[in-house]
Amino acid sequence: FSDPQGAERQAILPIGILTDGDELLVSAYGVEPQGVLLNLTDIRGNRISDRVSVSITLADALSLQPGDSITVLSKVSDLKTEIVVDEIANTHLGLSLYMPLDRFNDTFGMPEGSYSILLSERALDIDPGLLASVATREELQESFKALVAILRGLIIGMGVIAVTIGVIIIYILTSLLIEENRYNISLMKVLGYGKHQIFSLVLNTNFILVLLGYVISIPFIWYLSDLLFAEVTEEMSMSIPVKISYQNIALGLAIILSSYWLSNLVSRKKIWAISMADSLKNREE
Repeated sequence: FSDPQGAERQAILPIGILTDGDELLVSAYGVEPQGVLLNLTDIRGNRISDRVSVSITLADALSLQPGDSITVLSKVSDLKTEIVVDEIANTHLGLSLYMPLDRFNDTFGMPEGSYSILLSERALDIDPGLLASVATREELQESFKALVAILRGLIIGMGVIAVTIGVIIIYILTSLLIEENRYNISLMKVLGYGKHQIFSLVLNTNFILVLLGYVISIPFIWYLSDLLFAEVTEEMSMSIPVKISYQNIALGLAIILSSYWLSNLVSRKKIWAISMADSLKNREE
């Protein structure tokens, strides 16, 4: 049948990339250079039209840079050839290689003008018997949302555990600080220091350390999150970039300070429970 008007042609082939006696199975796509429904761009945002490109996921897996050569083997025709990677496409979805459709057909020995996928913004009038499968944008979005929901639940769970551990650690450290300064606290009460003065002198000394610890932890959080996502998505043929926005940093700081404030609030009761007689006992000993 003739190509439906408004649809963009694509082709897909399973290929293996040969590396040091090993083979990595990836998907090779032939795309229309001037297509608008699949608009590939490089890392700088420039459109990739008539060049060969690979996804960021594939580039990271093989440590590829623009200008590198790869040896590929078609799983359909067993045709082996060498391809030069011109660009890294700004997409993390799949272990994918992209090239112009005409060049794709010529490289992998496919008939001229052949294709296996049609992209369209509307339903196409095609005999269902000629179609292997149909996927709508909504179905693809729902499957991706399901994946994101799993990762979001994992992140929220880790956040709750981290906050709980943080509160416990701050409380333990504050309790140790109070016990070490028990005599001084009792003596300050004897000398007539008020509640807020004692609280400020004993509890607020760690505030700068809390802020400094949070700032130092940000690069470690980024690094550990990157490792976690790489492990979770290892079997999904995709990657998820880790980005920490200023809003997330501010939210994390608010949580840390709230935990610090909550711990101090609990510790105030322990401070005020220290008797003035403790200073006299310590002196007698």
